[in-house]
Amino acid sequence: MIDFRYHVVSIIAVFLALSVGLVLGSSFLADIVSKDLDGQIRNLSRTADGLRHDLSSARTENDQLNSFINQSKPQLVKDLLKGRSVVLVTLPGADSDITDATAQTLQQSGATVTGTVAVKTAWTDPAKESTLLTASAEYSVSGQTSYDRAAAALAQALVHKSSTAGSSSTGTGGTPNPTATGEAGAPVTETPPTGSPTTTPATGHTTTPTAPASGAPSTGAPTTGAPNTSATEQAAAVLTRFKSAGFVDVKGNPEKGATLAVVIAPSGPLQGNDAGRTNQIYLGLSRTLDAADDGTVMAGDTTATQDGGTLAALRRDDRTAKVVSSVDGADTNQGQVSVDWALVVESKEGKSGQYGLTGADGWLPKLPEEKTEKTS
Repeated sequence: MIDFRYHVVSIIAVFLALSVGLVLGSSFLADIVSKDLDGQIRNLSRTADGLRHDLSSARTENDQLNSFINQSKPQLVKDLLKGRSVVLVTLPGADSDITDATAQTLQQSGATVTGTVAVKTAWTDPAKESTLLTASAEYSVSGQTSYDRAAAALAQALVHKSSTAGSSSTGTGGTPNPTATGEAGAPVTETPPTGSPTTTPATGHTTTPTAPASGAPSTGAPTTGAPNTSATEQAAAVLTRFKSAGFVDVKGNPEKGATLAVVIAPSGPLQGNDAGRTNQIYLGLSRTLDAADDGTVMAGDTTATQDGGTLAALRRDDRTAKVVSSVDGADTNQGQVSVDWALVVESKEGKSGQYGLTGADGWLPKLPEEKTEKTS
């Protein structure tokens, strides 16, 4: 058996080791550890100073770049959309600053902004779907949902194709393709009342306006790029119905008709359980506008590309991304330039793209080359 003296020796050895450790730790080993820590602190301090310098340089460079783009923007967009007309359609939650900047940039490019139509939250409210259908009942088409019909009615009131459209759905002299199908895929077989424009479904095609029996010019969307008085009055009546029912607000004179459209997306991801459904309604409206005009671009800030954002939904939906262009970062000067350039490509080549800071196609599309006649 281990006797008591062994326990005493063991305890003394433990305390002796602790004492030696304390002496060593508080003497020359402490100096070594302290010097090492001081060295690490100095290195971290130098690294932090370097990062602060890099950040300051990056901010200065970014400010200079923004200043350069801001001063160059008028030249970058000058006359690109001269003679064209554009309508702005804002969705609930859209940034008003982006809307104002977009209108200003479009005017710098020579375009005429016919007006702004602000879609309200009631447009997607399930409890008001029947009221929305009533407001667009004149445009009822078999096989379409209430939102398809409402989108068709609004599109016919706001946009039309020009005779110079580059879209493949434009026929001779800019006449829309007479073959169309509804959103649900059912053929459009119903004929609206005489003198009323036919429905524009959300599939990338439009229907031919019906001419009056007397042989007078059609009162639907004209093919020369300039709406006639009757079409303007009809468009105004449609907008009045939607406005009176609480579905839109109107600024300017969008009833005059435009050949291009810019949809301003809501900032950030949509909230609520119906966010996915709401985004699909917004995408359907954008497709319908694109089918009825020479080109449609959806613009918004980068927060709209987050999960649940409308720009994110567009880019993930192949059917919409194939016909509607998108631009994120539209709250910046370069984003505004991108919106105008995207409209040029849409109208002249009928091509869509996804542009911006996170866009798959980069900040800017490639502008179409000017075609010149060869002389012998």
